[in-house]
Amino acid sequence: MSRAKTERPRVGDRRVINGMVYTIRTGISWRDLPERYGPWKTACTRFRGYALDGILARGPAA
Repeated sequence: MSRAKTERPRVGDRRVINGMVYTIRTGISWRDLPERYGPWKTACTRFRGYALDGILARGPAA
């Protein structure tokens, strides 16, 4: 995956995944995700990428 031209630092995976879990558990829209989980668009984009790659279907590593 290439980095955006803005060269902003990548938001940490743990922070974004926590945001994904929060969104799923509470049922809020991505746009209502609290800022402490990073930008909502980042969480939404990574969630979609993980889902398309099948990462979410595999579950945690044993």
